[in-house]
Amino acid sequence: MEAEHFVGLMRRLEAFSGVRVLTYALMSNHFHLLCQVPPAEALSELELLERIEAGYGRPRRQALESQLARWAEQAPGASQSQQLLEPYRRRMYDLSSFFKELKGRFAQWYNRRHERYGVLWAERFKSVLLEGGQAVGAVGAYIELNPVRAGLCADPKDYRYCGYAEALAKGGVVAQEGIRTLLAEPATLCWKEVSRRYRQYLFLKGSGGSPSKGRPLSWPELSRWLSSNRANCPWPNVYAAGSAASAMGSSWGARALWRPTSRGCSKSWLTSAGVPLHL
Repeated sequence: MEAEHFVGLMRRLEAFSGVRVLTYALMSNHFHLLCQVPPAEALSELELLERIEAGYGRPRRQALESQLARWAEQAPGASQSQQLLEPYRRRMYDLSSFFKELKGRFAQWYNRRHERYGVLWAERFKSVLLEGGQAVGAVGAYIELNPVRAGLCADPKDYRYCGYAEALAKGGVVAQEGIRTLLAEPATLCWKEVSRRYRQYLFLKGSGGSPSKGRPLSWPELSRWLSSNRANCPWPNVYAAGSAASAMGSSWGARALWRPTSRGCSKSWLTSAGVPLHL
């Protein structure tokens, strides 16, 4: 139940914020996300309200529309309208805001469900700078194969809570497009062929030469792997950092891999954190 709620919340916030989750894996006490942050778009009021509905539901949109309609009959209604909608605009295309809301809303729901109080997350996510090329696809493969290393499945397509299974077994269009993006495959290539190439990539690149065969990939190992594979990246700098998950049974640690780019290009992040999920 917790895992399904987390994925649903993640996808709703993705639809609102513009931050794309290219792939992910939910483990028993942490999660990994590979995210893309596109350049911010200038949205009209109608487009913004549609995003708000996608992320927060129709009642929230209706409440905002009612308030905007009342202000439209007054002066200075335009200024008040901007003040009302500006907080939503500021939370879009921003990874920190995405994670703050994802973790916060999930924690509130989890605490209500389990009749508990207090902190759920151990710490703020940390970051690793990952610059494009083969490293992005390889890290995505490592995320998908974490359940295999943990002994939870023999094939990631059989693990319910990862991007590959959502794309392949569940036919999730958003997950399929995420995999297409991390492989840098064109929109003209059919999903069947994208899936074949990604599966080949998973088991040739993702498992071959893994520093942690037989167990989940640890943060220090992933950092060392990224450092040792700088030569595979078209840009010179790859940075790694991380934090361990909390020792508390009800808390997660949080981590992130970040790939900033220049000239208005999108950003890609790998993030991880955790709360105990009854998978």
